Amino acid sequence: MRISREAASKLAEERQFEQGEDQFFASRRITERFDLVFIILGVAVLAACVWGALVGAFA
Repeated sequence: MRISREAASKLAEERQFEQGEDQFFASRRITERFDLVFIILGVAVLAACVWGALVGAFA
């Protein structure tokens, strides 16, 4: 079974597009994880500041 050059070229382009799409979504998932980590760290720092202010106010 032989396929034409045009069909082979089109198939190769589709594969490249799919690989690029997979890499994009993988990097996006990593970015979302980092965003979640930084949000949690920010909340922890904010809570520590509020705790310090309360302790300082009543000391």
